[in-house]
Amino acid sequence: MHVTSLFGALAAIALSAGTAPAATYVFNTVGPQVNALAGSGFTITPGASGILNSSSRISQTATGLGVNGNPDSNVGNIDGFPIFSSEYLTVHFDWLVKLKKIALGHVDSNDDVDLFVNNALVGSYRASVLNSMALDADVTSFRVRASGTPFVDGLGNDDFTLAGFTVAPVPLPAGGLLLVTGLLALGASRGRKAALAVLPG
Repeated sequence: MHVTSLFGALAAIALSAGTAPAATYVFNTVGPQVNALAGSGFTITPGASGILNSSSRISQTATGLGVNGNPDSNVGNIDGFPIFSSEYLTVHFDWLVKLKKIALGHVDSNDDVDLFVNNALVGSYRASVLNSMALDADVTSFRVRASGTPFVDGLGNDDFTLAGFTVAPVPLPAGGLLLVTGLLALGASRGRKAALAVLPG
């Protein structure tokens, strides 16, 4: 990469680190079933665990993204059927982002969801509660999973969709901004010396 291009890229990073807006992604349009869904800077993959669950695919409906597992009583939703089983969707980001909000669809008062951040279980929530939570986590991935707990609110009664999520860039720490600023100053100084070198003496 040319030195000028490198410093231009560093300048763009420095300027965008504190000012770039949050981006919201919404999945409330009907689409085909797919093995993975790729977006701008992220990929979503389906999964299913537990008794007999296999061959999961992403399904997209007017309420959001679901999982078509095998067997499946609620095609189009993320559900906890059959007993001791759970379907889930995992969102993998191409770089570190700040997760601000998760939106779930097809939610009723009985739906329970497990939230994983960076492959670690953060907690189990009512889907309606998670919908109203303001998150502020630095993540490379998150997962929403039907709790699949038997005999709680009815057998396999958890069924919801991933309607969308909101992420924002992770701001550079103060030290990172100082480093970028120093590199920019160094680049400007080198550029000035090069310009002086070609001036007639």
